[in-house]
Amino acid sequence: MESAHFIKTKTMLPLSAQQGIDCIPTSSGCWGGFVSDYFEYSIEHPIALESDYPYTTDQAKVHRGVCKDDSIKGVVSCTKSPTRVKSGESASLKAAIEITPVVVSINSEQRWIYGYESGILNTPECGSYRIGHNMVVIGWGNDGTQDYYIAKNSFGAAWGEKGYIRIAATETGNGICGIQMQLYFPTTN
Repeated sequence: MESAHFIKTKTMLPLSAQQGIDCIPTSSGCWGGFVSDYFEYSIEHPIALESDYPYTTDQAKVHRGVCKDDSIKGVVSCTKSPTRVKSGESASLKAAIEITPVVVSINSEQRWIYGYESGILNTPECGSYRIGHNMVVIGWGNDGTQDYYIAKNSFGAAWGEKGYIRIAATETGNGICGIQMQLYFPTTN
């Protein structure tokens, strides 16, 4: 939502992840959730700034906090249901990211994502099971032999390639770590 809002307004607003964790019934905090539910929720409940509703969830706990969306002022909302990009083929995802960043849900198995440092992640063993970690695909490239997606993670600039990861694109199928399975982008105010 931050990227879509920035493209529309040229103003970058850091939005609250904690609001979604606390207030969306299908959220399991750091154990996963559906990004489409976050976008749908924001239609009726605008998302607050991170500074007004800061991140407090401990990754060791699955507990959600108490929803405070009635006591804070939200600033960004989706104006319609999220657009789903056709899954299972790189051409659809590449075409979408030429227009706007796309949120993807990938395999969150620790050794592949948490242990990533650099290079193109091209490990077929990182399959499409345990989908639940969301990233924003902001572009794609080719290193001369392999097409790849460029995705921003939420772990900060000390992780991966200054907060980004390159994941190999496969022409068809679920993709490495399931990156070509659940693909959405929002339309914001």
